[in-house]
Amino acid sequence: MHLNVDLRIVSPPSMAMLAADGIREQIVSGALRPGERLREVPLSEELGVSRPPLREALQMLAQEGIVDLLPRRGAQVRGLTVQDAYEIVTLRRSLERFAVDLALPVRDEAALRPLANALQTLEDHAAAGLEERAVADTMGFHIALVDLGGHALLGDTYRRLSARMRMCMNANRRVRTDSESLRARAQRHRELFDAILSGDSDVVRASIEDDASLSFLPALSDSLPLATPAATQWYRKAIATLSKGDVLDAG
Repeated sequence: MHLNVDLRIVSPPSMAMLAADGIREQIVSGALRPGERLREVPLSEELGVSRPPLREALQMLAQEGIVDLLPRRGAQVRGLTVQDAYEIVTLRRSLERFAVDLALPVRDEAALRPLANALQTLEDHAAAGLEERAVADTMGFHIALVDLGGHALLGDTYRRLSARMRMCMNANRRVRTDSESLRARAQRHRELFDAILSGDSDVVRASIEDDASLSFLPALSDSLPLATPAATQWYRKAIATLSKGDVLDAG
C-alpha cells in the first residue's frame, strides 16, 4: 500500500538567504539606488546577521546581476547600463509575447482570477496613493499575465528575472512620477486586462511593446560606448521613438 504523502525535506532558509532577500527587496523597491555602496557594518546591524553570511548574500546578489563586487572596495548596487536595459527589456517582452501567444484566447475564466486579483490590488493601492507599491504591484500583474500561458518553466524563468525587471521599472517610474498619476497607470492596466479578456492579441502585444515604458533610457546614454552593436542599434531606435512626442508609461 502506497500512501500519498509528500516526503520531501525542505531546508529552512539560511541566514545568507534571508539577508539576500532583505537586500534584494531594498534594491528592487528603489530604497537602495544604483551606484549606492553596500557597507557591511551598517547592513549587518540592520539585518541582524554577522558579516560572513552577509558576504555570502552579496555574492548571491552579484550572481543575480543586481550587485557589483568591487575589488578592495566592497559592494554596490549595480547601475543600469544600455546593455542591461537592452537585454532585460527585450527578454521581458519576448517572454510576455510567448505567454500571450499561449494564453489567448482564455477559455477558462477561472484562470483569469489571479490576474484579476493582481489588477484589483494595483487599483486599490493607486486609489490610496501608495506610490511605494506602484512597481511591486505592476510586477505582480505581469507575473500573473505570464502565468496565464500555463507554462511552468516560462513562469519560473520570468520570476528569476523579476529583480532586474523591477530595477528598470523603478528607474522608469522615477522619471514619470510627475507626468503620470497612479490612477492613470492603473487605468492602463485595466485596459490591458480588458484586451486580454476580449482575446484581442494585437492590442495586448502592442501594450507589451509600448516604448512608453522606456522613458528611463536617456539617462543611460553615458554607458552607450560599452554596449554591443545590437544593443546600440536598439537603444538609438528607442530614443528616436521617444523623442517624437510625449508618451505615457505602459509598464
